[in-house]
Amino acid sequence: MRKYLILFLFFVGIIFLFSKLVSKKPLTFLLIRENGDVFYKQLPGDYQKVTTDEMSLPNKSHVKTLEGQAHLILPDNSLVSLDKNTELQVEIQDNSTYITQLLGNTWHRIEHITKGKAYQVETPNTVAAVRGTTFAVEISRGALAETKVLAIENTIEVKNYKEENKKRIYISKQLLTQGKIARIPLRKQSGLDGKFASPPPPGSQKGLTTENISSEIMNSVWFKTNRTLDSQLKTKFRLDILRKRKIPSPTVTIAPTIITPTITTIIFQNIIKTTPISSTITIAPTPTPSPKPSISLLQLPLFPLRKLILSPTPTFIRLR
Repeated sequence: MRKYLILFLFFVGIIFLFSKLVSKKPLTFLLIRENGDVFYKQLPGDYQKVTTDEMSLPNKSHVKTLEGQAHLILPDNSLVSLDKNTELQVEIQDNSTYITQLLGNTWHRIEHITKGKAYQVETPNTVAAVRGTTFAVEISRGALAETKVLAIENTIEVKNYKEENKKRIYISKQLLTQGKIARIPLRKQSGLDGKFASPPPPGSQKGLTTENISSEIMNSVWFKTNRTLDSQLKTKFRLDILRKRKIPSPTVTIAPTIITPTITTIIFQNIIKTTPISSTITIAPTPTPSPKPSISLLQLPLFPLRKLILSPTPTFIRLR
C-alpha cells in the first residue's frame, strides 16, 4: 500500500511540474514606434524594419533606430525610450532586466524593483545598476567618445570596467546622486598589456568623473522631451500616452467651396410688388384682348442690364 502511495505522489508531482512548464508564457516586451525608421532582430537573424506602430518582441531581441524614435514597455511595466541612432538588446531573467546598449541615447523609467531583483544597463565600458526610478544613458562616438550616465531621480550605481584576457575587470564604482552625471571615456587600450593609452582625466576616479548635469544638457531637445513625458506618465496610463505621441497621419486640407454663378433664372425688378391686404376685395373686369401686331425679333426691345439680377446656383467641386 505504501509503495502505491509513493508512486501516486510521484506521478502527481510530475504532472504538476509539467503543467507549470506548459502554462509558463514566453517572455516578451512591447515595442512602440513613435516616428521614423525602427528595426528589430532576433538572433541569429538580421535586422528587419518595423512596419506597424506596435509589436511584441521575444526576450533577447535587438532594437535599432536610425532617423526614428521608439519606446519599449517591459514585463514589469518599466519604460525605455530610444533616441535616433540607438541600438540595444533586452534580456529578461527571473524578473530582472539586463539591457546592453551599443550606441545612442536611452531614457529609463523604472516602475518597481523588488528585493533581490535587478535592472542594469551595460555599455562597452560601464555598468549602471538602478537604485532609483529615472535615469538616462548616452554613448557618444568620435574624438570625445564616452559613456554618460545621468541620475534624473534618486540614485544610480555606476561602475566602469575594462576587458583583459577575455575577462571583465572593474576599475571603480561610484554612487551617482540625483542631478549628477558620470562621464567615462571610451579610451583605446595599448597592445596586450591592457593598459589605457591615455591617462585618466585629472581629479577622476580611475577614469570616472562626476559633475552636475549642465544647463546645456537640460536644455537639449532630448532631455526636455523626456522630462515632459515623465510628468505626463505620473498621472496617466503610459501606453495611452505613448499612443497619442505617435506622429499623426498628414492632415488633408479641403479647399473652400468655389461657387460659380450660372444664369439659370432671370428675375425682373419691380415686376412683383407687395400689395397690402385689405378687407374688401374688388375683382376687376377681364379686359378684352386686342389683336397682337406682328413684330419681328429684331424689333423686340432689349432689357437694360440694370433690370437683371443673377440668381447664382452653387456648383460644388469635389476634391479627389
